[in-house]
Amino acid sequence: MTDQDHVLIVCVDRDGDIEQKTGVKGPIIGREKVLEAATKLGLADPEESDANVLFAGVKLYDELAERYREVEIAALTGDRRVGVESDLVISEQLDEVLEGFKADGVVLVSDGAEDEHVLPIVQSRAKMISLRRVVVKQSEALESTYYLLLDFLKEVSSEPRLARLVLGIPGIALILYMLLGINAWRVIFGVVGILLVIKGFNLEGPLEENVSALKENLVTDKASFFTYIIAALVALVGLLRGYEAVSTIPYTSYIEALPFFISNSKDLLVAAALLALAGRGIDAIVEGRGLGKYLMLAIFVLSLWFIVGAISSFILGGIGIPDLVVSAIIGAALPLIAFLIRKALSSEE
Repeated sequence: MTDQDHVLIVCVDRDGDIEQKTGVKGPIIGREKVLEAATKLGLADPEESDANVLFAGVKLYDELAERYREVEIAALTGDRRVGVESDLVISEQLDEVLEGFKADGVVLVSDGAEDEHVLPIVQSRAKMISLRRVVVKQSEALESTYYLLLDFLKEVSSEPRLARLVLGIPGIALILYMLLGINAWRVIFGVVGILLVIKGFNLEGPLEENVSALKENLVTDKASFFTYIIAALVALVGLLRGYEAVSTIPYTSYIEALPFFISNSKDLLVAAALLALAGRGIDAIVEGRGLGKYLMLAIFVLSLWFIVGAISSFILGGIGIPDLVVSAIIGAALPLIAFLIRKALSSEE
């Protein structure tokens, strides 16, 4: 004799097709009853794969009956609500079968990946000897691909970050294409480019902090929330003004158009940045914090505006090399002087 004198063959129908199509409720215990259920199911729906599972289980029963002292077969039928509901039903039916037949080992017979989700249930109650998969050969690859895709979609739906990437971005792209037509591709590529820059330079953390700060400002009625809104509107007008300036001139590349864009949008963009910093500065005064950080940022923004403006004017022929050099020196000196003054004042305190 072997270690498995009492072997139980378990046929699994996780989605409850047997009960729905034949009216036979599980657990179905015994060779004759399983064979009868298989015949009824095959007549009710000749294309039903669960019928193949039952017939395969009966065939396996006949083979093992010659080798082991006692063999039993049972078919477990789940529920059409595949998942927790069906697994609970299968678990209860398996307990009922094992109460009447003390199995030393179990052979599980299924029709593919879906039914094999009950493996942990069987393994928690009895020793697994083998797993027999019965799939029509022509559909095996298709069925495996289907369940892989289904598992992937379930994972995407349960993971918010992955859902935004896999479902959210394509959804936005489709909406843009519906609204803008072929011109939407430029916007789509631009959005993808921004996402790649954020991901590549690890800017997700700072962006999330700024969004959280914006939400907090809205709830606590901070001045920076309102200045952010105004700054965003001013920046949008600046961008539109730069785009309008570029659209009125002939150019062969974006490099040629960039100076025109900067020259016409830089003033409003800098004003937007200063408005945002002004709001943060007001919040700092109300909360009793220092203004040094925001003043330094404002000076840095003005310095950048000075240097970028000089470069764009030079490219457009508005100033010469001497004026460009002087502007670059002044622009670089402003934040340096401000930093030294701040350092000196802090040391005196």
